[in-house]
Amino acid sequence: METSDPIGPLGAKSMSESPFNPVAPAFANALRDETGIRFTELPPHTFEGPLLREVVADAGPAFDVRRRKDRSRFLLAVTGGDGHHAVLPWAEIDAVFGDAPMLLATRVDDRPLEPDGSQLVMPRDRCGTRYVSAITRVWVGAAHLPPYTGG
Repeated sequence: METSDPIGPLGAKSMSESPFNPVAPAFANALRDETGIRFTELPPHTFEGPLLREVVADAGPAFDVRRRKDRSRFLLAVTGGDGHHAVLPWAEIDAVFGDAPMLLATRVDDRPLEPDGSQLVMPRDRCGTRYVSAITRVWVGAAHLPPYTGG
């Protein structure tokens, strides 16, 4: 190699750079060349549906949603048709505490989600790890912790 890399050890170039796929950057550059706009992220989806906290509150949870201490010790587990589930504290979705707008989405981008059913969508999450598709069950229950033994 005729040139050296000032960052690499002893001026060496890295072999790990060769497998990077150049298609996405080339496509992004082609869009920029054609439109004059640099696209740096994909457009977000638009989800519609009721808030999870409203659906659970309407169903009558086994705790008093008006009592602050009760709200802070209950969990929700949302299970999907593929077995994936997300567990979250009630306090995260409670309007007085975390106020996270978690949706039981019934539509995405103006299209119904049927026949798959509702999807748990958490717009504030940076990735979709807690998204649950084709919801089959929503469980609400108390967090039973082992007694504190000290030390």
